[in-house]
Amino acid sequence: MMRDTQTGALFCRALLQDQGLVTSVSIPITFQGGDSLAQWVVYNREPVRIADVRGDERWVHEEGRADEARSVIAVPLMTNDATLGVLMLTSDKLNYFAESQLRLLETIANEIAIAINNAQLYSYITEMASRLADLLDQQREETSKSRAIFQSMTEGVVVLDQHERVAVFNAAAEHTLGIPARYVLDQPMTTIATHGATKFKQQRAETIYQELHDGLKLAKERESIYRTSFELEDPQQIISVSLTSVRGLDGQIYGDVAVLRDITPEIEADRAKRRFISQVSHELRTPLTSISGYIDLLRLGAGGPLNQEQHELINVVRTNIKRLRGLVDDILEISRFESGKTVIDLVIKPIDIGVIINDVVRSLRIEGEKKICR
Repeated sequence: MMRDTQTGALFCRALLQDQGLVTSVSIPITFQGGDSLAQWVVYNREPVRIADVRGDERWVHEEGRADEARSVIAVPLMTNDATLGVLMLTSDKLNYFAESQLRLLETIANEIAIAINNAQLYSYITEMASRLADLLDQQREETSKSRAIFQSMTEGVVVLDQHERVAVFNAAAEHTLGIPARYVLDQPMTTIATHGATKFKQQRAETIYQELHDGLKLAKERESIYRTSFELEDPQQIISVSLTSVRGLDGQIYGDVAVLRDITPEIEADRAKRRFISQVSHELRTPLTSISGYIDLLRLGAGGPLNQEQHELINVVRTNIKRLRGLVDDILEISRFESGKTVIDLVIKPIDIGVIINDVVRSLRIEGEKKICR
């Protein structure tokens, strides 16, 4: 009889017939009159020998169950910390079993208990191994998916484990930094600093390592994403990098991540734009200065006396020259502001809206007259 580990109920699992045949069964051991002898053996963890079961209150009899039994011996199947079941022999003869037979049955029960315990352990270990294999397969699948995602990203991705060994170094990181993934994968991060066949290449690799090392240190101190950029030589590059630590819910650091992007084309385009604006602004200033000078000469009568209408036209030109010069100054100021060379101070002051309207009307009057003439 075996004891169910979850419910504690006893089940008869095997029967020894008169012919010596063993039959596998599954019969629950329950009696309406109370606990059976087998349950007493389980609870007390003691062997028992009964010469006449009809004179022992521990033997619970029900009609149709072991009617012929008159004497019995039973021993518990025990391990160090649990009772697995009961081994029981019955006879239709009174006082059939001797004390020596009880001792022999105890020895047999010990061997059976060891075998059952080993079988249960083997089953448990096999089940755990199967679960671990499934978990390992799932982890490998997730890792494979993550690596595929990292490899397809256009930004360079460098992932370090908690021991600062390079776990991921995707194709974009190879292209951006000029370092082969096979050189650094599964290696300490310091390996990055040793790459390069020439002095210039080694200096470049040392710069990359130092920037990543310092950035990750600041990210850990701030416990947030740290963004920075750095310049590289041979070839000339400007790299933008975002760094952060991977933390669990308990705050433990499981690794670090760096996302790299080559912003050299963007920086060069911005520099070209600023150079163009500066050149255009200076090129516009030169003719404006000349035009403004000639307008002043005309106002002073250098080309002959001016009537009232001519004075108004010259004033319109002069006003628009001032406006254009103001636009040029604004463009130069914005260019200097974007490059960080100056700070824009906004000045708020009252204006005469009537003067502005008159200037606009005078500026557009000639264009309006042309359209009317057409």
